[in-house]
Amino acid sequence: MQLKRLEYIDRAKGVAILLMLLGHAAPGEIINTWIFSFHMPLFFIVSGILIRKKHQSTIPFFEVEKSFQKRLFQLGIPYVVFSLLLTFFYGFLNYFSSGHWSISSYILNIVTLQGVDSLWFIPCFFFAENVMKLTCMRSSVFVNIIGVSSILLIIAFFLSEHISSFWMLRLGLKFVICYSFVYIGYVLCGLSLLKHLNGSIAVIVLCVCSILALYNGFSGIGSLQLNNPVLFYMNAVGVTWALFFFLNVSKDTVVMKSLSFFGRNSIIILCTNNLIIEVFRLLDYRMCNNVLLSWGVGGAIVLTTIIIVIEIALIKLANSTNVKFVFGKR
Repeated sequence: MQLKRLEYIDRAKGVAILLMLLGHAAPGEIINTWIFSFHMPLFFIVSGILIRKKHQSTIPFFEVEKSFQKRLFQLGIPYVVFSLLLTFFYGFLNYFSSGHWSISSYILNIVTLQGVDSLWFIPCFFFAENVMKLTCMRSSVFVNIIGVSSILLIIAFFLSEHISSFWMLRLGLKFVICYSFVYIGYVLCGLSLLKHLNGSIAVIVLCVCSILALYNGFSGIGSLQLNNPVLFYMNAVGVTWALFFFLNVSKDTVVMKSLSFFGRNSIIILCTNNLIIEVFRLLDYRMCNNVLLSWGVGGAIVLTTIIIVIEIALIKLANSTNVKFVFGKR
């Protein structure tokens, strides 16, 4: 079944990906605590919503297999290409700063699906989406058992405060966390919760969850730093749910169209942002003595604006060339 694009979904992805840029441009700032509390979970929640909307009943195996092959090509190529670009960039930086060409750790991260910088997201998204579709081959009871179990497992594990440093276990934890948010999106769609939300409740949910996110401190899936896992889940779902409501009832203005544009091309931004940011950080260091960094949030906003302009050019390039597949576009 071909699913009609949902504007509020594209807009929400646009908000999340632009906030990701600001978060990466403003390391250590308090605004990161709020951004990282929900911006990556939002993408997984969206995946669950779309799976539920596209497949109203159990998913036949041939569709799961077809989706697996499509996503392997669509996500695998940009994962490898941009991970290698980042690896060689960091290798050159290491060589010019210390005289050592050191890229083995980056290559290991690529091969073991841990990714380089933001690209940890791609293997996790691929796993979470496809495992969700596999569970949907069975009954709804089975889906709920696996989904609820994954959330309880993560909460219990992080409450124990014994987070292993072994890469395979850490990768497995990321996979399960990401899957659990896909399941949450699947459930939210089934409950049609947007229909039962009004502006006043959405404002309260957004404010309360944002305050609790700041109370919980910096957290994020990529770093496996959830602090209080119950608060992390509650904040991520609450802020995402409220954003869905506001973006769903918003008029189709230029701003909303711009958010949809960035949302539809979020994979391009995800793959390229780290390389662009690191290049400008290097230029800022060499030519301006880290002036953007010294400006704090103001410098982060300037850098984010520059990155957005470059990303718009890259998006147009990616959508108008014969190498769309490199950027995850068909």
